[in-house]
Amino acid sequence: HMHKTQARSEAEGDDVRTRRIVIPHLEEGEYGVDGLNFAGHMVAGAAAGAAEHVIMFPFDSIKTRMQSCPGSSLGASNVGVWQTFRNIVKYEGFRGLFRGVSAVCFGAIPGHALHFTVYEAVKQRLGGSHTAQEGGAAWSRALADGAAGSCA
Repeated sequence: HMHKTQARSEAEGDDVRTRRIVIPHLEEGEYGVDGLNFAGHMVAGAAAGAAEHVIMFPFDSIKTRMQSCPGSSLGASNVGVWQTFRNIVKYEGFRGLFRGVSAVCFGAIPGHALHFTVYEAVKQRLGGSHTAQEGGAAWSRALADGAAGSCA
């Protein structure tokens, strides 16, 4: 389909065509093979980032306590992972494992949303796997996917 700027040039009799950068799925009503548009990719990236950080946060809390509190009852490095876990739950409750998770998510969610969206847009543009242009050699799709990951 023609873009508005191209149609206007042709209507005025110009042979000059303007080119613009098209971000896949940014136009309203454009959806990828995966059924998501630009906003959908942002939401998917944000949700994936939030889930990852919430799930992994207790493990990171235990690791951080063991590294930063050697010799204390809450994180003695000679006690071990299970004892550190038990001590945090005993003295701070189960919520102690998640203290600070909101700050981590507040910083990570926008980053994951942008990362996922850029990855999908570049992959779509280069004809990577699971795109409308799919059908080329497997090595070219793999190269496009790798380049998209590098750009993101």
